[in-house]
Amino acid sequence: LSMPTSDVYEAAEKGVIDGFTNDWHNIDCFKLYQPIDYCLDLPISYSACFVLMNKEVYEGMPDDLKAIIDKYAGQYASDMAAYWWDSCNYWVADEMEENGVEVYKPSDELLAAATDPAIVEPIHQWYVNYLADCFKQKGIDADAQAIYDKCVELTEAQAEKHADDWAEEFNYADWNAVADGYEG
Repeated sequence: LSMPTSDVYEAAEKGVIDGFTNDWHNIDCFKLYQPIDYCLDLPISYSACFVLMNKEVYEGMPDDLKAIIDKYAGQYASDMAAYWWDSCNYWVADEMEENGVEVYKPSDELLAAATDPAIVEPIHQWYVNYLADCFKQKGIDADAQAIYDKCVELTEAQAEKHADDWAEEFNYADWNAVADGYEG
């Protein structure tokens, strides 16, 4: 069953669904830690996020606005989003604990089964097809498979660099110190 995240809370609260799959950010945003008793923290989800902008629209903007976009887009936006993305696991874990939710870590066997290519590849292909359909509906001429492949390439290139990002707790508020001195 697939449903909008905004409907999950009520469906879980009323017993329409017994469980759901979601990420820590949506669990936080929609307070999905309230209608549950248990959580399996299965760290298998990664999101490649990007923003596309029409080059002609950008070039037609005033210089002061382009300067703001230039400063806060690209690497800055990527670093900030990663900092927020990674730090939310800590505060959402605190929210779950405050609400009596037991968080379980998967066994090595379960993690291996969940990341088996026989399970993962059809999900990846579904996403590429979904992305292609979205482009088609919006009249965008783009190669969904090429975009997906590039996202995977970029993720794999960064994977080792970020292998221990969650080894030490940190908080999104820590980003202020980074952001204040950010040069890009």
